[in-house]
Amino acid sequence: PLIPNSFFKVVKVDEATNTVMLRYRMSPGVVTPRHGHHCVATAYTLQGAWYYDDLEFCQGDLAFESTREVHQPFTRDEPAELLTTFMGGRGNDALIEEYDEQGHTYVLRTRFFKALEGTSEQQRKALDLRALIG
Repeated sequence: PLIPNSFFKVVKVDEATNTVMLRYRMSPGVVTPRHGHHCVATAYTLQGAWYYDDLEFCQGDLAFESTREVHQPFTRDEPAELLTTFMGGRGNDALIEEYDEQGHTYVLRTRFFKALEGTSEQQRKALDLRALIG
């Protein structure tokens, strides 16, 4: 978990088109970091409900997020599971820009997700994830 009480599994990464597909689970009461996208992102809600701004997404809903749309998803009383896709396109490997509470900015690129594709929990623990961010 990179976000407490939140887990994701990288399903597929296409480095040629900088496309990433992952399953993302949030426990109840999770607030993700504020972030924006350098790509088009979709999030199909497989189960539960999640929110950002004044929007609510329930099972079967699809969120479509364009580039540079800054938001901070969260859950309330129930968990949520999403099928998420980031589509950077050829030549654009910068997918997500995350902002922490100290004002630092971190960019998650295709290589970050590629390093996690198909890994076990033990293999993930051995990775230096900070070295993949930038």
